[in-house]
Amino acid sequence: MKKTHLILALLLFFLNFAQSQTIKNFSSVYKVKTDETRYYMVSSANTFWWYNPNTSIWTESKGTGLPANYEVKHFSSIYKTKTDESRYYAVLSNNTFWWYNPNTSIWTESKGTGLPANYVVKHFSSVYKMATDESRYYAVLSNNTFWWFNPNTSVWTESKGTGLPSNYEVKHFSSLYKTATDESRYYVVLSNNTFWWYNPNTSVWAESKGTGLPANYEVKHFSSLYKSATNETRYYIVLANNTFWWYNPDTSIWTESKGTGLPLNYEVKHFSSLYKTAFKETRYYA
Repeated sequence: MKKTHLILALLLFFLNFAQSQTIKNFSSVYKVKTDETRYYMVSSANTFWWYNPNTSIWTESKGTGLPANYEVKHFSSIYKTKTDESRYYAVLSNNTFWWYNPNTSIWTESKGTGLPANYVVKHFSSVYKMATDESRYYAVLSNNTFWWFNPNTSVWTESKGTGLPSNYEVKHFSSLYKTATDESRYYVVLSNNTFWWYNPNTSVWAESKGTGLPANYEVKHFSSLYKSATNETRYYIVLANNTFWWYNPDTSIWTESKGTGLPLNYEVKHFSSLYKTAFKETRYYA
């Protein structure tokens, strides 16, 4: 993790954005073809914005298609390497799923079958499957069941598995795509602050036990990523005391990412991580 950097991604935005607005959702992607990072956010007014690090300018992604008076509940973004474009995905307050096409500036509802009646989305994530050039949605419902959406069939399928403790409660959820094995992985933090990962080939949940975290730690934010150069997964977290930590699955050790540059008494509201393949390094965004 020698090249891991801690970046205060939103400083310029706060200086230029109306004080009446706050950041509601935040996401980041790495554009492989241009070797650049992009930030995406949803404001409290439910408007969508993206940040260009080359110009230091935030631009609103205006679009049509969403229903009147919509309210964004969950938000995610991906980068499609084949077409060199970013995609937004949103879950509205009525638990409907939508995706944004930047080429047409149109939002389209992802209608599907399979989910139970009166479902409520608790957590949401998306990945890009490079091998098949398709997007996948992953959702955790309010009853703590896991589901994935196939855009080719418009069908939601439950990811049933064993291994999680009885009466578990999902606190944080993340997903990623492993290019080496062409498979998706789920990662969760439970309400008791334990870490777990799901193997879709065996349908088994396994706990990621480790050492290094302080006693009585409380996970505030959680993110996972795939390091293609080494074919390994990394976890990144922010604790309740606003310290940053990363987990090495090979050693099962948590290490604090200490850094300088953040303002005094800072409070982390949102957190994201990504892997820059060109430099084989991880980046945090807060």
